[in-house]
Amino acid sequence: MNFLAHLFLSGADDLVKFGNFIGDSVKGKSYENFEPNIRAGILMHREIDRFTDSHPIVKQCNTLFRETYGKYAGVVTDIVFDHFLAANWTDYSNESLENFVKNVEKIIETNFDKIPPEAALFVRQFMKHKRLMCYQNLDCLHDVFTKMAQFTSLPSGADAALAVIRTNYPNLRSNFQTFFKDIQIHILQYSNIYSQNI
Repeated sequence: MNFLAHLFLSGADDLVKFGNFIGDSVKGKSYENFEPNIRAGILMHREIDRFTDSHPIVKQCNTLFRETYGKYAGVVTDIVFDHFLAANWTDYSNESLENFVKNVEKIIETNFDKIPPEAALFVRQFMKHKRLMCYQNLDCLHDVFTKMAQFTSLPSGADAALAVIRTNYPNLRSNFQTFFKDIQIHILQYSNIYSQNI
């Protein structure tokens, strides 16, 4: 799952959302340096990633992108799933996507000093380009893949990725819908167990 799904699955608590958002940039046991609700968000982020990476539907989707992206195929699937969440947002939330994103931006700005320094520039650019909103658009995904190839170890293959997405669009959407039901149930169960063990 990518940023939008992580944030959506976080629930109502602002600090849990923030922790989930920065989860990738918090390594090892350094999550222990954060206050409890941010810590809970970071650990939830890791659980979402664990569940996603082990899910058979996600593994099946990854095979579509493996020829171009190799071991990074799962990164592409994560972003594609964020597209389906954004494009079908009203199926999952009564709150508008625009309002949800505005609230997330406020949370990030309020807590910006807590972002690990090596991630701060990325977060600024991420917010500047309104990535959470633009995931609705396939042209945005092309731009995301292109920029990631420039600034990360993700291979260059935006055109190939978009061709695969368009060819397999109905199947990918159906797979997302099934998977997202599964992860919503799992994270609800995980959150209940986590809160009981604090």
